[in-house]
Amino acid sequence: MLRLSGIKPEAEASMPQSTMVRVHLLQVSLNLSDPEMESYLASDMVARNFCRVSSTRLFISDSTILRFRHFIDQYGLAQKFLERTVNLTVEAGACSFEMVAADGTFIEAPSSTKNQAHARDPEMASGKKANTWHFGMKEHIVACTESGIIYGTVAAPANEHAITHLGDLLKGLEKMVFLDSGYIGCAKRAEIQEIPFKDVSWYIAAKPSAWKKELSISENFGGEFGQAIVECVNVKRQLEHAKASVRCSIEWSFLWLKRIYGYAKVRYRGLAKNHSRAQTLFALYNCYRLRKWCAPPKLPC
Repeated sequence: MLRLSGIKPEAEASMPQSTMVRVHLLQVSLNLSDPEMESYLASDMVARNFCRVSSTRLFISDSTILRFRHFIDQYGLAQKFLERTVNLTVEAGACSFEMVAADGTFIEAPSSTKNQAHARDPEMASGKKANTWHFGMKEHIVACTESGIIYGTVAAPANEHAITHLGDLLKGLEKMVFLDSGYIGCAKRAEIQEIPFKDVSWYIAAKPSAWKKELSISENFGGEFGQAIVECVNVKRQLEHAKASVRCSIEWSFLWLKRIYGYAKVRYRGLAKNHSRAQTLFALYNCYRLRKWCAPPKLPC
């Protein structure tokens, strides 16, 4: 039982940790602040029933919600949530870690210095992608392409290259790894070679400029030789399309993270707190993916 000192005197009580976990998961999934979550619990009966707050007199303050979130961050419970969902997937036989994909996405942070410290968050940085600059952090993930389950996450400043964190994501059980063109040459890095892979194949996307030179050569020569070069480029494009069709499964997790859960911008200062929130959201996404294999049994008619 967890003692909640933020409850009003008329509703002072001991509340189960399961209730506070439900409150935290509901708050994170709805992207609500602590005061908004307090008002939402006080006004919505469906939310109170989900959180198992049965008594109409019981009141959970925003300071109580804040302290429980700090409790989760302090003991790394978000990572345990994520690991638990992965274990459920393995037990259901839906994830074998043999065919995986890895990628990263930017989480924006405020770039303004109009705050009390008159400075930006020191743990955030600026990174460039497609001629566009982003200030914030980058969330790197690895997921099973068969089930879509995310089993590894790493948070880093936006200016750190994705290839430097690939070794922290892989377990050594992978046999087919699908990556975008930003990971070209990753197999030669020392941290990747230290991972005890048994038999791994790397399927890395080629850069868009890879066949521009070949197409220019075909235009200069023309004739049958030029036509053969064009056919060769078309085969390469079909191969890239096949690799992208497998790798695109990881983009669904970013869709849920930013559009469904609304976590396109950081909520807190520092990497640790924001990474804990992202891990909780990925655990909720895994629960959504798990519904296919761990569906509740049907009740008899």
